Amino acid sequence: MNTRPPHIPRPDRRLPCSAKVLAGTLACLALAGCKQPPSISVVGAYFPDWLFCAIAGVLLTFLVRAVLLRTQRTAWLRPWVLSYPLLALVFSLLSWLVFF
Repeated sequence: MNTRPPHIPRPDRRLPCSAKVLAGTLACLALAGCKQPPSISVVGAYFPDWLFCAIAGVLLTFLVRAVLLRTQRTAWLRPWVLSYPLLALVFSLLSWLVFF
């Protein structure tokens, strides 16, 4: 009769080589930075790009609200406290992807 407990292999705690390469690549990309600051010159003053994207998101949200009010479909976006800010966020991020 065998009284030894069965051998249970322990998982290797080291990261595989591909994970190390991926982590190193991501670190290099994150630390690379930008060539120029992300800003736009308007009449000599520099404004950050995200500011224009946020304004575009809010304006597009107002446009969607006006269309929904005209077609009497505002009930589609209930609760309004969550839906309109999230809609503005989505439009802001989409404008960032399209224009920058």
